[in-house]
Amino acid sequence: MCDRGSLDFLVWLVSTLGSASLLRGVCGGFLLRLARGEGPVYLYADLRVLAGRADVPLCFLARELAAYSVLAGYVARCSIDTEVNGPLDVARGVLECLSRSR
Repeated sequence: MCDRGSLDFLVWLVSTLGSASLLRGVCGGFLLRLARGEGPVYLYADLRVLAGRADVPLCFLARELAAYSVLAGYVARCSIDTEVNGPLDVARGVLECLSRSR
């Protein structure tokens, strides 16, 4: 699990600038390689659930979710749905994911 890691920064840049073309550039490629090296665990939920958890505009949240969904497929060790799993199940899933990827 990587809070405020390279993947988070990359998703924030893409979402804030509204441009996925950033990924084709030197900066985007560098951040993508850094994120792959970090091997984050992607924790996700449905957009309506995320909207209830965050105090950001829904359109920005939707852009972030789309970017995370795509990029996590390339760099994340595994993905865990926090909407259907309780906190203990999520923690268990993260630990299992980390132990499998050693």
